[in-house]
Amino acid sequence: MIKLDKFVPYLYLLPALVFLLLVYIPIFQNIGDSMYNWSTFSPDKVFVGMDNYFTLFKDPVFYEALKNNILYAVISIIFQVFGGLIVAAVLEDKLIRKFSPIFRTVYFLPVVVSMTVIALLFSFFTTRK
Repeated sequence: MIKLDKFVPYLYLLPALVFLLLVYIPIFQNIGDSMYNWSTFSPDKVFVGMDNYFTLFKDPVFYEALKNNILYAVISIIFQVFGGLIVAAVLEDKLIRKFSPIFRTVYFLPVVVSMTVIALLFSFFTTRK
């Protein structure tokens, strides 16, 4: 008789592995598709190899866009992480600690309201005939 206890850890890993496949398969498909010149409206695909990448790296707009994306990512991470840490530190201060539930509610209220609005919209879509 097969002991099921051996397979339980693999069953716990299965959702993560499925998620990884759902993430990485499209990435590899995109890399493969980038080696071709093709159109969505035409069934013809012409293999060009690395020419698309060579064209991309010669384009000065690419470097400007890359610089802007990196700058945006760094600035937004800095403000989000340090801003969140500052808000958390202020809410844990002894002077504000008795009012912190009110501040946390006001701070988190937009998240709850947006989820409620989305739920109501979906309920309207599903109940209307």
